[in-house]
Amino acid sequence: ASCRVTRHVQPTTTKSEGIDIVSKQDASPVTIGDFASQALALQILHDHFPRDVFIAEEGSEALRKDEELWNKVWEAVNYVNVSGDDLDSKERLLSAIDYGQGVEDDEHSTTSTTTRQSTTTTNMSKKRRVWCLDPIDGTKGFLRGRVEGGQYCIALALIEDGEP
Repeated sequence: ASCRVTRHVQPTTTKSEGIDIVSKQDASPVTIGDFASQALALQILHDHFPRDVFIAEEGSEALRKDEELWNKVWEAVNYVNVSGDDLDSKERLLSAIDYGQGVEDDEHSTTSTTTRQSTTTTNMSKKRRVWCLDPIDGTKGFLRGRVEGGQYCIALALIEDGEP
């Protein structure tokens, strides 16, 4: 699903034409593809491994602040998620993205970053399995588009008992 959605939203003409980009604090780009890929991958992983911890690059804050961006991510997810599965509402989409913050349940999604980090550390010490996801590794290559040979991958790793 993540591969299909990134392929769907990757620019097909010239550099990053037609795709919205948000800049993170470190000035690195985040695209609709990042959010959609992360939501789909983490929802599937969470459905199959609900007791595992997930760490991923993106959080839902930017989408909560920008309804237009949120709608574009929602449209991209629905393009490939035709069966509806568990991403049946925009709130569920945001929750799926936030699974990557290392928090086990939705009630923690509004906690501060400091609380999230300490919760993540606590969860990781209790858990034996941690999934790490970069929803689009190589965003700059992704933005070059298909025509210009833009390369990227969806990087997913499983760490069990501290071993990759």
